[in-house]
Formats: sequence, structure tokens, C-alpha cells
Amino acid sequence: MKWIQSTGGPLILMARDLVPRWRGCDGDYERACEIEGWLGVLEVEGGQALVLNDDPMETAALATKDSLLMVRWCYAQSEDAVLRHLERANEVDFPVPDLTVDFGSRSVVLIDASASGSDLQGEKVLRLELPAAKCEVRTLDWEPDDATNLILHSLVPAE
Repeated sequence: MKWIQSTGGPLILMARDLVPRWRGCDGDYERACEIEGWLGVLEVEGGQALVLNDDPMETAALATKDSLLMVRWCYAQSEDAVLRHLERANEVDFPVPDLTVDFGSRSVVLIDASASGSDLQGEKVLRLELPAAKCEVRTLDWEPDDATNLILHSLVPAE
């Protein structure tokens, strides 16, 4: 599983074709930092993006049958422990949707919000496929045991 982490601020999930329009610290980063809570939606020239805010946590993605699961590592003893718990992620009950995002495309990237879209390095990018271009996002603060805490964002097709 490939993990990425920001340099201290939020991460942003957006359509691949919007990436060149993202200005990072040259203008968009401040807007991303204004998001309160775990998630928020930003308008980016020509579309919408999902901001994963709050603490800078290592983040990965897991494709499931009907969703894309964004996994944010608050604490755990090891990556193996996280992966063992994620085997049960399809049994987790998520609350009602937090928000809906129209990405405009199923092909998206997760990047550090401080990075400029024209300056991205391969190791700092997760290239992902969504289950649909328009998704509902459901969030769960999940503690499968005393030694593990993960923030899970489930992106499912919007109805």
C-alpha cells in the first residue's frame, strides 16, 4: 500500500485534468487550509476538489467493491496492523454522507495541497480511480482496537 503525507497541511483529491490549475502555495493552499474539520469541498478552475484536512496524517487508498476508501493513519503499531484491520473495513458501518463532490472524472490524484500542480514529484502523488465521477463521502473515526485509530473516508457513487 502506498502512503503519502503532506508537509504539514491538508491533502487534496482532484481530477487529474485539474492538477495543472492547482497553484499550491501560490494561492490555493490558503483556501484549502480554511476548511474546518476532516473534509471540505473547494472549487478549482473547472471543477471541484475534496480537501482532507486536520492533522497531517499518512494517507493511502483502498479500492473496494463499491467504493474508494481513503485511509488516514492516526496511530497504529505497524503498517501490518493497519492492513489486518482493513481486511474488516467492508464490515464497518459508515454514517450518513458528510458531503457530495462532483470531481468531473473518475481519474483523480491525491496530492499535498501546498504543492503546485505543475511541480509534482511521482512519490508525492497517489493516482486513483473513483467508483463514479460524482461521489458521496462518508467519514468514520475508527478504533478497531486500543492500539489503532484510523480516519476512514468512503467515497461511493452519489445517487
